[in-house]
Amino acid sequence: MRNAILQADLTIYSGRDVSAIWKVFAKRGMGYFAGTTGSADVAPVENFSLPPNGVPTGVLKGTVTQVGTGQAVPGVTVAFGGHASGFVENLAAKTDAYGRYTIKNVYPGTYPDVLASGAGYLPKAVTVKIVKGTNRQDYALVRDWAASNGGATVSDTNAGEYADYGCGPLALIDTSQGVGLSADLPAAGAPAKYVTVKLPAAVDVSTIQIDPAGSCGDDISASTGDYRVETSTDGTTWTPAAAGHFTPAQIHTLAPVALTGGTSGVQYVRYTMLGTQAGRLRGRLRRRAVLRLRLRRQRGARRPGRPRRLTAARPGRRTADVRPVAPAAPAAGATGLTGTGVDP
Repeated sequence: MRNAILQADLTIYSGRDVSAIWKVFAKRGMGYFAGTTGSADVAPVENFSLPPNGVPTGVLKGTVTQVGTGQAVPGVTVAFGGHASGFVENLAAKTDAYGRYTIKNVYPGTYPDVLASGAGYLPKAVTVKIVKGTNRQDYALVRDWAASNGGATVSDTNAGEYADYGCGPLALIDTSQGVGLSADLPAAGAPAKYVTVKLPAAVDVSTIQIDPAGSCGDDISASTGDYRVETSTDGTTWTPAAAGHFTPAQIHTLAPVALTGGTSGVQYVRYTMLGTQAGRLRGRLRRRAVLRLRLRRQRGARRPGRPRRLTAARPGRRTADVRPVAPAAPAAGATGLTGTGVDP
């Protein structure tokens, strides 16, 4: 919004009110060095500074490689959060065939969110301090085999009732942390809600992480509690890979699940939401306080005009040390799948 208003002033009034506009936004924490990874960022960084006009600028260069292989990753966008909208300025660049990028005309200062993001990779944001002259920041990105922009697809689900609201299964594998999956609580005796993701290639899974936080307007009590993860090489025969209960402390984090098997040659991952943070379903729904770590099922949060539901939320803020993992695409917020495989 800040940049759009600045651009409108430049276009319509030739920048007559740029100074006043910056003062208004800076006073409210949206100063020049404020940072964000995008519209889905749940923890933007405030700043109260005005633009450092009239000072020598710097250049940021670096290389982006893939974790595990060290291979260069072309086509990755490296962007300064809050300064890459295309309005007023566009501090961003794409990596070339050798994974190299260069961003020029950067004012000296500390930028809290310089984000590298590319199709099929987990985004990674780092804090970068720019000084006059040449600066360097390299990135090593994790291949997310469960990312839709990297070739993963939803092959089967019974939890697509809110897809029209943007809260369907695809929200789990879009690498965005803004929204996740919401699903109606199944009737007593009905199958639990699940999502099956087909990976773009057979993968030897190394880790699976899931953010159980409720999203799409759901209360935090609707966050996933009990869960089950299964894997398959052919989409027909399934092997238990992980099961358990997410704790309140894991909400809004990419929580790793303990893998117990089914990690070789995986091309399908099925995530099943067995309960919420509020309680356990045994024939009928009951409410319980979340005081201890234990398996339970409970009713989901209720949105006006919509039935109670279980939800899968997107992960919390991306940070430089967040590693996706090998989950496929399902439930609770954001998921990622890492491991060894060869792109088709």
